[in-house]
Amino acid sequence: METGFVLSLLYTLAICGSLFYGCCANIIFGVKPSPTRSAQAHQFILNFAGSLFGWAALIILVRKFFLIAGPSPQFDFFADFMLALVAFVGVTGHLPVTIVNSLIGLLQAIEVLKRKVAAYVEKKSDDASA
Repeated sequence: METGFVLSLLYTLAICGSLFYGCCANIIFGVKPSPTRSAQAHQFILNFAGSLFGWAALIILVRKFFLIAGPSPQFDFFADFMLALVAFVGVTGHLPVTIVNSLIGLLQAIEVLKRKVAAYVEKKSDDASA
């Protein structure tokens, strides 16, 4: 197959798939639609961009491993694994919720760490004054 044809097909699938998730993510994932137009626009952009990032990662991997003529590409396990993960999660429409939930988890972990450090500092100051 021609490289140009494969890339054109992937770009078309990327745009169509991203538009699909941008427009239909609420229905697909059973989420109550946002009440305002601005919130709906935000949801569209978030889901469209998440899917598009997934497709971009997939296109990078396809170009790297299947479309580049010449010697075998250098395999970087961590980078290629992360790209494959972003591609899978993004193309299937789960990248936005994955990132949002990861950030929420990170913030919760930081709060727990802050409480533990504060308790440790307080205990040390109590021990020092006793």
